[in-house]
This record gives sequence, C-alpha cells and structure tokens, in this order.
Amino acid sequence: HVSRVYWWRLVHRGFGLVDDADAENPRARPAFSALKTLLAQLAGARFERRLDDVPAGTFALEFSRPDASRFVLRWTRETFPKLEEIRSENG
Repeated sequence: HVSRVYWWRLVHRGFGLVDDADAENPRARPAFSALKTLLAQLAGARFERRLDDVPAGTFALEFSRPDASRFVLRWTRETFPKLEEIRSENG
C-alpha cells in the first residue's frame, strides 16, 4: 500500500520529470508522460485488487470507475512486450 508519492523536484536538470537545462525549451522526460497518462486513467477510479496471474516482472492492478466499469493497468520494468490482445467485458 502506498499512501503518498513524492518527487524531489518536478522541474530540474538531471533529476526532474521535466529537464530545464534549456530554460527556453524545457523537455518533458518519458516519466512525465507516463505519470500524466497514469493520472488521467486513474481519475475517479478506485483500486480493486492486484492481479497475480501475470508473467514474472509484470505488474497488473485492477480498478473500477463510478459507472461500475473496470480496467487493468499493467506495466513491466523490462523491455516492452509485444501487445497481443486487449480484452474488455463488453468485447
């Protein structure tokens, strides 16, 4: 269970989610885009459970939305696996 997550600095050369080495053209790092996507997907959602039947090195968490729909966020620390299939309750 993680109750809070902190970043040392959002914008910082070398350490931030946004690199401001060029102050006129700050560069969002890949982790910034990942966090933005994660927050958009989780908006209004409730954690339901961790899915354990996944390949080693893969993580999968199931969430529900207020309309009772469910979705799974899945990721790996390894090289991205080939996406074979996406399934949902309604096909």
